[in-house]
Amino acid sequence: MIKSNDKSFRGWWWIFVVTVFLTVALRIFVVTLYQISSVSMEPVLLPGDVIIVSKTTYGPRLLKMFIYLKNKKAEYCRLKGRRRIKEGDIVVFSMPLHNSSSEFDKINTAGSVAKRIFCLPGDTVLIENNMGRNDGITYFQNESQLFPYDSSLHWTLEKYGPLYVPAKGDSIELTEKNKHWYAEILLLENPGGQITDSTLAANGKNITTYVFKKNYYFVLGDNFYNSFDSRFWGFVPEENIIGEVKGILFSINPDKAGFRKFRFNRFFKTAHTQQ
Repeated sequence: MIKSNDKSFRGWWWIFVVTVFLTVALRIFVVTLYQISSVSMEPVLLPGDVIIVSKTTYGPRLLKMFIYLKNKKAEYCRLKGRRRIKEGDIVVFSMPLHNSSSEFDKINTAGSVAKRIFCLPGDTVLIENNMGRNDGITYFQNESQLFPYDSSLHWTLEKYGPLYVPAKGDSIELTEKNKHWYAEILLLENPGGQITDSTLAANGKNITTYVFKKNYYFVLGDNFYNSFDSRFWGFVPEENIIGEVKGILFSINPDKAGFRKFRFNRFFKTAHTQQ
């Protein structure tokens, strides 16, 4: 006679379900891991570093499921965090939907990016001096492609700005010039809108004084000359920011083989919050 093991099976099933639930909840609300793949944050973060990203610092993002299922558009709300985003924080964020990055194969789908917060909403970006070492290797040399793609500005990597960073509730007078600087944001915040002359046509109105609806950030990589950052593609919406980089869990050198690939001196290392 064979005895039933149903009770034992049900017990293990519930353990499995609870484990999966706690794992998912931990990833959504508390902490998650990412692996660095580029040199843009050297020497603080190296390719192969597996970083710990805190969701509780700024508050976890939650996907608005109804909007996503209805419009197939990813919008987020953010729960209350321990503090606000500060200048100098190293953050992980999703690339803005209206921009693309050479670090990924597809726009906004192939991962996330780690950079340092350089300017907050309402700040003015101004880079006047060399802010990093140049090892003689510059991967991004086409400075004519610098954001906001206005050749009359004559901006360079080392002399960039002034450029206002939009803040929620702040207003600007749209001009023939700045309408191009903020065009991506204007169209992002007003789907279906059109920019004509010095006005924004949205919701049946011609807008000449625009009030921004969201907060934005300007980010840089610590590897100043070899970072594809806001200087090339613009502002990061606050809702795109996933969390703060707290440290390095472990690190694997992609250029080494076998046991030598492990960078043991980088295991459980904290990340610098200020340069």
